Amino acid sequence: MADPRYVCLDCASRQAELGGCIACKRDDVLDSTDPHVLELMQDVETRLANARDKRFRIIGTLVGIAVIVPLWAVPGYWTWRQAFALPFFLDQWLVMALIGLGVTVVLGKKFDRPKFPYFDANNLTIS
Repeated sequence: MADPRYVCLDCASRQAELGGCIACKRDDVLDSTDPHVLELMQDVETRLANARDKRFRIIGTLVGIAVIVPLWAVPGYWTWRQAFALPFFLDQWLVMALIGLGVTVVLGKKFDRPKFPYFDANNLTIS
């Protein structure tokens, strides 16, 4: 089989012949040796990565809030909190932020995968 030179931007499949995508049949494939196509692939990767990061941050923030706010109803929580309380509930905000950051990092490691795994966006090359 020939080198899969053509790429579909919709489903990220590669094929050897120019024409319609064999895998998804939604769009025509583009020549991956064209620098403009490589820049377009880089743009698609960047946009998808930004959307994933935003979604992960929102989920992390919601989880941080969902963990701390119910603690406010636990009997004795406010008395226990006095040992390390900061003004303006800054301690609560810091704990929520740390929980959110942890959730964001875990989601990023688990679910952050590129659409084009064979594409090196930093060097604009296809492997």
